[in-house]
Amino acid sequence: MTEIPAHHYSNNVLELHEEHHTDWIEKARAVARQLAVTKGAISSDDIWEHCPPPPNADPGVMGAVFYPRSDWERVDYRPSIRRTSHGRPVAIWTLKAP
Repeated sequence: MTEIPAHHYSNNVLELHEEHHTDWIEKARAVARQLAVTKGAISSDDIWEHCPPPPNADPGVMGAVFYPRSDWERVDYRPSIRRTSHGRPVAIWTLKAP
């Protein structure tokens, strides 16, 4: 996969991730939907556990997994359980009813 150059980060970061990490994002979205059906509420930590992003991906790629927002509802925040995240808050998401 292609690494996104740092100078490309701007308001269109989700579009850049979509363009450069399409295969992973599609797989991660499928995993997220399955986890949401099974668990109800999920976070990016769940995606990292079951479908980690490519090694060259910016951690912001997780935002693209929960896009479009018309499919997901942010219901809360909690501290990340990932050691490298140092307990920063991550969003908790549920699938919106069809």
